[in-house]
Amino acid sequence: FCLLLIAGFNILDAFFTIMILESGGLEVNPLVQWAIDSYGDKAWYLKFAMVSCGAILLCLHSHFPLVVSG
Repeated sequence: FCLLLIAGFNILDAFFTIMILESGGLEVNPLVQWAIDSYGDKAWYLKFAMVSCGAILLCLHSHFPLVVSG
């Protein structure tokens, strides 16, 4: 459930960011701004892949004692 929630929020974040940028807003995160400038629309695929990989790693390590107790 948590993985789906993370993926859903990631998609919503990208969607709302695109809407705000198209309305004349600015991206304040310099790393994301660099990715948008460098890769254009493909930056969102890169962002989704990075967040998804992190969520998958978190899921794979969820049974380790430090992760469960921390």
